[in-house]
Amino acid sequence: MDDKPIAMLVTAAIICPICMLSILAPAFLGSMVGVVSGWFSELSPAPTTGLAILFALLAYGMVKRIKTNRTSKEDE
Repeated sequence: MDDKPIAMLVTAAIICPICMLSILAPAFLGSMVGVVSGWFSELSPAPTTGLAILFALLAYGMVKRIKTNRTSKEDE
């Protein structure tokens, strides 16, 4: 194997953010909704961060519930 060790690290550095985005997309989109809502309502950074976390948790929970319902219907 003549592969250089840096090639594996560079590949991981490119692929890792893509995988994280596909796995955490609902939470990311929910947090962006929270940030935009806080920005338009002219809140300070602390409530805006709270809104981002709240919307991220709501989006993640909603997607998790949809997936759970879908798999339980397929099992029947």
